[in-house]
Amino acid sequence: MTAQVIQSRGHNGWAVRCDLCEHRFEAAVAGKSAAEVFARINGWVVGETSRCPMCATARIARFA
Repeated sequence: MTAQVIQSRGHNGWAVRCDLCEHRFEAAVAGKSAAEVFARINGWVVGETSRCPMCATARIARFA
C-alpha cells in the first residue's frame, strides 16, 4: 500500500496504512512522495507493501 489522499481534521493530507495491522501514519504534507519520505523517517517501511515500525521490527526479528 502506498500513500493515499485523506481528509484529516479539515486539512488535506496523506496517510500510509500498515498492510498487516492497519495502523495509519498521517502527514499534512504537500505531496505523496513527501508523505512516503516522512513515513520512512518515522520508521515505516513503504513500498509495494507498507509496514508500521512495530510490524517491520517483528518481521526482522522473526527472520534473524
